Amino acid sequence: EPNQCQWIVAKHVLRYVQGTFDYGLEYKKTDQFFFQGYVDSDHAGSVDDRKSTTGYIFHLGSRPISWISKK
Repeated sequence: EPNQCQWIVAKHVLRYVQGTFDYGLEYKKTDQFFFQGYVDSDHAGSVDDRKSTTGYIFHLGSRPISWISKK
């Protein structure tokens, strides 16, 4: 059963999606159309809690299509 705060967040997300529904990525035909990715991580790099950090980003052409960074 969702609580009041969860309903507010859900409505916010739905309004965002409604307002950005026609957004998109534009790709043009070029000679430089490629898929490229970068990944990085460390092992227990945080001095405070000894947690590792990892992340990646993938590009299709010059546009980033997927990325994440997390501890």
